[in-house]
Amino acid sequence: MEIEDDVRKLLAGEILPLSDVDTGLDKSKFKPVTKNNMGFIVSAVIVNEASQVLMIQEAKYSCHGTWYLPAGRVEKKESLVEAAKREVKEEAGLEIEAVTLLSVEFGSGSWMRFNFAGNITGGEIKTLDLQDKESLQAEWIDRKHLKDGSLKIRAKDIFPLIEIGYSYYGKPPRSRHLNCLPTQVPHTKAIHRPVIVCVLQERELYLLVNTKTKPHIPSCYIGCADSSSRTSVYSILKEADVDGVQGGYIEVCGLLSVEYNGEPDAKVNGICLTSIVTMTSSAVPKIANDSYTWHHITSSLKDELLQKIKDERFVKFIDLY
Repeated sequence: MEIEDDVRKLLAGEILPLSDVDTGLDKSKFKPVTKNNMGFIVSAVIVNEASQVLMIQEAKYSCHGTWYLPAGRVEKKESLVEAAKREVKEEAGLEIEAVTLLSVEFGSGSWMRFNFAGNITGGEIKTLDLQDKESLQAEWIDRKHLKDGSLKIRAKDIFPLIEIGYSYYGKPPRSRHLNCLPTQVPHTKAIHRPVIVCVLQERELYLLVNTKTKPHIPSCYIGCADSSSRTSVYSILKEADVDGVQGGYIEVCGLLSVEYNGEPDAKVNGICLTSIVTMTSSAVPKIANDSYTWHHITSSLKDELLQKIKDERFVKFIDLY
């Protein structure tokens, strides 16, 4: 079926054009603009062959002398990848090739942090004699020294990001999630498109589909005050009038794609996050809205999805609150 082909495209890292946004119209007035009403942050976890992580020593007055990952705000008119490469160059003196997103943190509908893995391609690591307003210096730090008190860490929020990085680098390539870099697809709003699958105890799999026009994966606008990625998931389930949602177990497993436009001529900086969400239930929940249905997946796609879910082979999608 075509809807299964759509899911396969997403699992393969291909771009799937967004259909009409199905719910959250009350939030659609929010138009994200970088460094105005939207805080997009980038960071990078770079690990060398000696299993040391790249860290920088802060120069800012508020955190002078403390250590942190290369990180900073996305500037207007730049892509997320460009921002990550710029921050590493400015703060650590090194040039990188961004390989994949490791994680996306959702602080609110107006604050997200995109954490990248990358490879060094050039430059010279910044030393104290090259200190400037961006940083004092950069160093390769042994993992054991991150939490032993020998370094004054700016904030502990980087520890989970570093562990995600070590987990990624520590796996053979075939066991990692598919490399996933943001694609520069223009959007005017913030949108969440969750691939919602109901997993029965018998390992049967059902996909939530909107059939109002052409069958498609449902989506929802993200509001600036949304405190969790689950907010938009529950909005879709409420719109579909899915029975017993509170009784089912909802888990946002990770991200399949990120679409963001940072082109110079972009007046707004919308984003589309496509995730994979599981709903565990003993039976297929009833749907009262005729515009929605559960599609029973019986093809090879079922085994592929179940295996990826089991192995957690997705970009981490982390709710901070």
